Amino acid sequence: MSLVKSLFKYLSLMSFFTFLFFFFLFPFNDLSQLVTDQVSKASQNQVYLEFQNINLSVMPIGIRLEAVNFETQKGLKLKLDGLTLRPSLSGVLKKQPFGFVEAEGFMKGQAQISLSGGTASEKGDDRYQLVVQGDSLKLEELKNLITLPVALEGRLNTEITALFPPELTEQPESDFLLNFTNFKIPSSSLNLGAFGFITLPEIKMKKIDIKGRMQNGNLVIENIQLGQPGDELTGSIKGQVQMNLRKINNTVQPVMGPYNLDVRLNVKPELEKKINYVFLFLQPGKTATPGQYNFKLTGTGPQAPPQISALR
Repeated sequence: MSLVKSLFKYLSLMSFFTFLFFFFLFPFNDLSQLVTDQVSKASQNQVYLEFQNINLSVMPIGIRLEAVNFETQKGLKLKLDGLTLRPSLSGVLKKQPFGFVEAEGFMKGQAQISLSGGTASEKGDDRYQLVVQGDSLKLEELKNLITLPVALEGRLNTEITALFPPELTEQPESDFLLNFTNFKIPSSSLNLGAFGFITLPEIKMKKIDIKGRMQNGNLVIENIQLGQPGDELTGSIKGQVQMNLRKINNTVQPVMGPYNLDVRLNVKPELEKKINYVFLFLQPGKTATPGQYNFKLTGTGPQAPPQISALR
């Protein structure tokens, strides 16, 4: 029995020191090129991933990559100062993708994403809880992530929380806040398809605040506050848009339906003159006060022209 105990003791010590050697002395940084090659191979050269350093932590368990460069053949380009991944132990035991991600340098700012188990739905279905936070995101960087009809400038802070079933058997519930500062659309040309091109003048607003939620398949806009005193354009937007999220070919796509928005705008004469062709369409909402437009915007969906009527 004493021999067994001694053997077990020595095996335990050997395992412990082997772990220490692996954790502290293994050349993890040499894995960078191997990971780059394997990602390119697995994606058939559609995805390129490169990083400089890799560090592991025990408390909490996680991995950190530095100087991350991620690109796809479809044009997405993402550069990060650092990427931290922390899987959830409870998620691992339940075989769920729970965990925490922090992206330093994302859009020249910082973003955090956490996914965990949420409260069950009214039907009793399991749901995930998603929390997304973005701090000081630079809007100019959006051009590397998505295609936009016009360029955007400024900074964005955002906070989004959502509850949703993994297979989207029910529509998600969500609350969101978006805060833009020094927002700007530079002078640009906008392609309207069959209607040709129109020239947009520079539009600037010191601030835009957006608050809303997703509920029962509706995007509820509690308030969009446009601009601050002194801006060429100020106003507010409230209302709702029917929007269902559907899983199509393993991608989640929004399907828009009828909408009903109350819009109040105050426009300085300089801007009103620059884009008078826009305000010609808003004449039903023009009030007796110069530069003021209060109107209701309704429609059956994004494919049909909207109806504009005076807001009473």
